[in-house]
Amino acid sequence: MMDRRIAAPLSADVAKKMVLLSGPRQCGKTTVVRALTAKRRGLPEV
Repeated sequence: MMDRRIAAPLSADVAKKMVLLSGPRQCGKTTVVRALTAKRRGLPEV
């Protein structure tokens, strides 16, 4: 996965509160969330 500017702030915020990630279709929302949750759960990245 390529590095995304939103990944670090999103990871910090999701640890403290509920986060809504919105945007246009096919911009990588699901990919970012899957990568972040994989890191938190100890799974390999997609």
